[in-house]
Amino acid sequence: MQEKFSRILIGNVLKSIRTEKKIPIKKVAQNMDVSEATISQFETGKNRPTNEKIALFTEICGQTFNFDLDRGLIVNRVYDIYGLYTDLKKEELNKTIKIVKDIHNIACSYARFEYYLILYMDAIINQKEVDTALYKGIIELGKNNFSVRELSIYYDIMALEKIYSNEIKEALKKGDYKDLLTDIYVDESRIEYQTERYIKAIEKFEKLYGEGDAAIYSAPGRSEVGGNHTDHQHGEILAASINLDAIAVTRKTDDNMIHLISGTYKEIVIDVNDISYKESEKETTKALIKGVLKGAKDHGFDIGGFTAYVTSDVLIGAGLSSSAAFETVVGTIISQLYNDGKMDAVTIAIIGQYAENVYFGKPCGLMDQMACSVGSLVHVNFAKPKEPVVEKVEFDMNKYGYSLCITDTKGSHADLTADYAAVPQEMKEVAAYFGKEVLLEVTMDDVIENIAEIRQKCGDRAVLRAIHFINENKRVQKEADALKAEKIDEFLELVKESGDSSYKYLQNVYTVNDIKHQNVSLALVISDTVLECGKGVCRVHGGGFAGTIQAFVKNEAVPEYLEKMDKVFGKGACNVLKIRKYGGMKVID
Repeated sequence: MQEKFSRILIGNVLKSIRTEKKIPIKKVAQNMDVSEATISQFETGKNRPTNEKIALFTEICGQTFNFDLDRGLIVNRVYDIYGLYTDLKKEELNKTIKIVKDIHNIACSYARFEYYLILYMDAIINQKEVDTALYKGIIELGKNNFSVRELSIYYDIMALEKIYSNEIKEALKKGDYKDLLTDIYVDESRIEYQTERYIKAIEKFEKLYGEGDAAIYSAPGRSEVGGNHTDHQHGEILAASINLDAIAVTRKTDDNMIHLISGTYKEIVIDVNDISYKESEKETTKALIKGVLKGAKDHGFDIGGFTAYVTSDVLIGAGLSSSAAFETVVGTIISQLYNDGKMDAVTIAIIGQYAENVYFGKPCGLMDQMACSVGSLVHVNFAKPKEPVVEKVEFDMNKYGYSLCITDTKGSHADLTADYAAVPQEMKEVAAYFGKEVLLEVTMDDVIENIAEIRQKCGDRAVLRAIHFINENKRVQKEADALKAEKIDEFLELVKESGDSSYKYLQNVYTVNDIKHQNVSLALVISDTVLECGKGVCRVHGGGFAGTIQAFVKNEAVPEYLEKMDKVFGKGACNVLKIRKYGGMKVID
């Protein structure tokens, strides 16, 4: 809050000087060789001008001004007033007014200015909306008679009101962010939901960490479109960010401590000076946060403290990368708060993968983090994992009359780590047979010519999974090319082939440890039945074994599809999603 307040105070004095001299913003902007918007940002405290720009601004307005000396006296007095009034009783009010009047630095020509100033500040901080409006109106009446100094204090009080009455929350209530939210979340029918969600998140944050300056960050979940289990073998993927996300209401602190609450879970407290790996923290949210911090530090970036409340509507354990969305939002916060946004999306993704692999203990590839961090529909080639080639692919599903449906099959994710880990492990065993680290360096001819020996050494499932990778990796490029050429039918056929390969060769539709429950397999069968005769295609989605399936469904078939899937897996199991064009981002400051 202190940092923002300082910016606003600087802006206020600049505005009071310009206003007193009756100089238009346009003239100041022209003489400073900046845009009018820049001047407006200086005056409202959105950006802090350099000392050189302050000097130039005041010089253009025909006034010399030393911010540190002249303004310091006023600022100190304003702080004194803020401290004096808070616990005042009525009988003490007049005494306080006299004290204020006796201070020559705030010698007011407007007789009752200080009196109503104190009442106004009390109304602001104690959230007395009626009183705030009343006393603000009284002060406004005398504004035209204010001296330059009084006008400066008047603008300071306006700044105080902005700080204590959460601007973001009020703007959300008024619908000021409707266009922004529509741009981010695409689906206009969900904007009321998102607005309420943001307001509730702010209110929760204020309850936990107090009112005042805060920003909101977002990172989306992702939907894998092509490249099922190819990323960890340095292959290619096609993935889309979706309009389900994790949002974080955040405030920077200067104590090197992180206080974060996610949803209804207990508060996580981290000392930024101690981010070492601890085995006891494995598979915890704390581990993910510490991993992101360590990854950022190892990449040469600054880290520091903050408070945050995080809430997510990304389905947990549904193959939509709820953990990657969380890693991305934490990385984006660190980038914005401590590195001026210089951590690019690809780097944030790499750091997120590091956090999940090393600190959390899950051997995932880079697809999840990349899709969540970069945004839109992305085609990524991981041939050089540290320098992945990222290409955005334009794809408007509505243009082709299709919807993206993700169904949560409600399968149990208990004890699936071994199933997930076995996929890259077995693929790497086949690669190792050829003296290679990953399957990217192995061809189909290599496998077929040596299949007998590979079977003996690695097992049949490893061979089948290797064949899946080789074909799936080629398929991704074909899918991207089909979309760029607007060949929707060709793209959908490739999606179906991908699903069939995952089912037959990759074999990640159920766990062998619980063969009685095959939720994913059942969902695929139902989908095939409903979507026959060209109504759509389906495939296993994400890591597999439990969780979700994906379907591209013709819009006219969506109601029937929703009904059938919800009937089997429960109301709300099937979600109709949109592809959003933004990855990790600061939404509102």
